[in-house]
Amino acid sequence: MRASRLLLLASLAALAAPAAAIAQPSAAADSAPLLVVSATRSSRLAADRASLDVVVEASGESPAAAAQGAERRLLNVTEVARQLGERVEGSTATPLGVTPLGVTPLGVTATARLDGFASPPPLPYVARYVVRLQPAHVDDVTGIATALLAAGARSAHPVFESSVADSVRRARYADALAEARRDADVLAAALGGRVGPVVDASTAAAPSGGDSTPSPDVAVSVTVTVRYRLVKP
Repeated sequence: MRASRLLLLASLAALAAPAAAIAQPSAAADSAPLLVVSATRSSRLAADRASLDVVVEASGESPAAAAQGAERRLLNVTEVARQLGERVEGSTATPLGVTPLGVTPLGVTATARLDGFASPPPLPYVARYVVRLQPAHVDDVTGIATALLAAGARSAHPVFESSVADSVRRARYADALAEARRDADVLAAALGGRVGPVVDASTAAAPSGGDSTPSPDVAVSVTVTVRYRLVKP
């Protein structure tokens, strides 16, 4: 009986030995130093698409008066957009509600303007809409914005885009990864080792956006961060 117990314990020890041998290299790998490198690649693209964010608003002494005034101006703006025909591919209007500006109490003296005349107190409520339009061509942005402002819009802000931004962004990821590997090779050599396997990688992309200038560009920027094992000889 004692001999069988000894045989069983010897068998279990033999089975456990390979597992311990396998665990040792893994623990050593986990404790190996890491190289952490980041690289960024950017491109500027010519804008070939644009949208206009048009703000329509009106003030009133009551919420209802402000809302009615904003609706009248919205009708004027959307009618002018309709009359532009093929120059505008589509438009959507979104109400932003009515905001109280603060009721001016009776008896408060109106502020004096630089020309000596008294300025009336501000009306206490303002209602707003945002209309987003899609000009058919980037070159039409200025003309469309001018027509809408003349129709009663408060402001017209252009947003420029590029139809190739996504494909360029994906290509910049590959460029950034290659640059990160080159930097890792230099760091590893300076530390007296070489680059080992990749531990993990992460990416970040800045939102594509254009400038409100006569010749807008769309910026595409990506950043990658890679962690490598540092292998010492």
